[in-house]
Amino acid sequence: MPTIMINRQPESAADTLISVDADDYGGACDAVNHLLALGHRKIGYLGVANRMQSSRRRLAAYRDMLHDAGIVGAEGLGPDCTTTH
Repeated sequence: MPTIMINRQPESAADTLISVDADDYGGACDAVNHLLALGHRKIGYLGVANRMQSSRRRLAAYRDMLHDAGIVGAEGLGPDCTTTH
């Protein structure tokens, strides 16, 4: 039976499953850069960083783009959405 993984990459190169995945890091970079280009400097992040790899990539992009723009202390701009399940 053909199987396609969505938003998840195969475990190894030997895995023959087809996968469809988003560019989480690039998309978050684009979003933050768009807001910066509009003049925004207080940009929050809302995500569950301790759960999914995609959320961790988005958070990394958010932090990297703000750092590159010289904005420090932005980690506190958003609620803690950490989950325990």
